[in-house]
Amino acid sequence: MINAVATISRTLSATATITYTSPPGNCTYRNSDNTFNQSIDSGDVFIAPDVDIIDNLGNLNIIPANKDFTAPPVGDTTYKNSDDTFIQVIPTETIFVAPDVNITDNFGNVTILPANKDFVAITAPIAYIQLGYPENSTVFTVGDAGTQLALGTYDKTTIGVRPILVDNDTLSATTPNAFGNTLVWTDELGTQIYANNYAINHYLNLGVFLIESQLANWAASITFGDTSNAYIYNDWRLMSGVEQAFFIRTTGSTSLYDFSPLDVFVGGRFWSCESAYSVPSNFALHINMGLGISSISKSSGLPFSILVRNHF
Repeated sequence: MINAVATISRTLSATATITYTSPPGNCTYRNSDNTFNQSIDSGDVFIAPDVDIIDNLGNLNIIPANKDFTAPPVGDTTYKNSDDTFIQVIPTETIFVAPDVNITDNFGNVTILPANKDFVAITAPIAYIQLGYPENSTVFTVGDAGTQLALGTYDKTTIGVRPILVDNDTLSATTPNAFGNTLVWTDELGTQIYANNYAINHYLNLGVFLIESQLANWAASITFGDTSNAYIYNDWRLMSGVEQAFFIRTTGSTSLYDFSPLDVFVGGRFWSCESAYSVPSNFALHINMGLGISSISKSSGLPFSILVRNHF
């Protein structure tokens, strides 16, 4: 072992230097909490390793050992959305809770969501036109207009702007139906193939079975509609007089039901589920092809029946 005097200098600050004179022999360099210890042989030159300081933003600062360090100010942070309609300055070391987001649908319903959370919109129901109600609310036969009034069959949402009906075959191009196209009439798949003899009028939310029934009197026809299991549904009924009138072509044609898909009906007369306005116990409304809507004796066996139902 060589006896020597080792001098170690440690910088405490920019202006203060303290010199230590070690006794002869080896010495040890360590920090204040003994997490770093380094033996130094007599006569050796020891260079203390740099110190890494990482701030809360992940920035790395490398400084020499034994040198005072002052952390730089992080400064305020700005929180904003993508179109700058919301801007919030967050002071240093402050926890900011982003406000909830209100999403309002076209029916006025408000959904409150946490900020920055994905939102999946649910398709809102289409608002269907509200036709007039049958005038006679008396129930003469189960399934007739009086029954349907009591069941709320004719109550349809009226919120929203409805398309202008130019022709019974078309819709305003800005108002798509439930399938996303602009057709008034489709089948249950949104096409106009009608493979299952089922059609939907998207302006009225009305499903129509495209096979007319056999001739029968009014009461038997009402019962037929009320108990039918045609196609895959069991909630059929006969049309009201107002619904029948709506199906008349609006382009000046004198014929009734002369457009697809209703042109499959060839019977000259069709029952409605409504009793007539005068003598309702004995007469009902029906549509007479070429003549329009009129009353006829409920005992008549001349009219056919067209089955309809609320589709959506």
